[in-house]
Amino acid sequence: MKYLSYICFVFLLVCFAGCTSETEIDDFTTDLRLEYSPLEPGIERQYRVDSILFKLGVSGLERDTQSYIFYESVVDSFESVTGVNNFITDQRKVNLNTQVEAFHQYTSRIDNNVLVVSSDNRPIMPLVFPPRVNRNWDGLSLFDAASYIKVVQNEPIVLFKDWTNFRIVEVGATYEVNDQIYEDVITVLQTDTENAIERRYALERWAPDIGMIYREHIILDTQNITDDPWEVKAERGYILYQSLISQ
Repeated sequence: MKYLSYICFVFLLVCFAGCTSETEIDDFTTDLRLEYSPLEPGIERQYRVDSILFKLGVSGLERDTQSYIFYESVVDSFESVTGVNNFITDQRKVNLNTQVEAFHQYTSRIDNNVLVVSSDNRPIMPLVFPPRVNRNWDGLSLFDAASYIKVVQNEPIVLFKDWTNFRIVEVGATYEVNDQIYEDVITVLQTDTENAIERRYALERWAPDIGMIYREHIILDTQNITDDPWEVKAERGYILYQSLISQ
């Protein structure tokens, strides 16, 4: 009788453990992925972008400061051949200096435990789930990032050079962006490399129920090998700060 009671007790423990694990998985799949990357038609976001563009001209280093607004709206969705929903986002860019407008589209999808954002046939994986500090992955493995050339001020630059290791550096933090407080923020460091002639730094922050709230890029090249700050010695590339205004 005691042996039978022991067997029943072990059986109940196994069942309880199985139920607990299933609940945790269910909570993760239905909540976290959609909280940090909400995707459905009608969602709108507005960002302010401030940037400095660098170029070495005939008269020396030229810097062009630009500020603009990104108006984003999730407008539609479609199902891929693999059954994954892809969501289309319209992006309208308004330059605050010249009032010139530009239009762009990109798609987003959650494929298993990965957020994939694709722009101009370049799919990037900015987030993986569940988010844990020091979790890392190759966020550019879905396309040939090493050969991608970005033209900045009519100068070519290898944008994704050395972007080989995306890493979650912070989870559950609180940040203020444009006078708005965001909690439970995930910070992803996409790259942070430097040598005598190249500087690459990219970081993003994501908040629940919103998505990305902040982005910072420092993409600079130079042949001016000195100890000066990069903002002084850079000869091509850009520095960019993008922050959420409203959603």
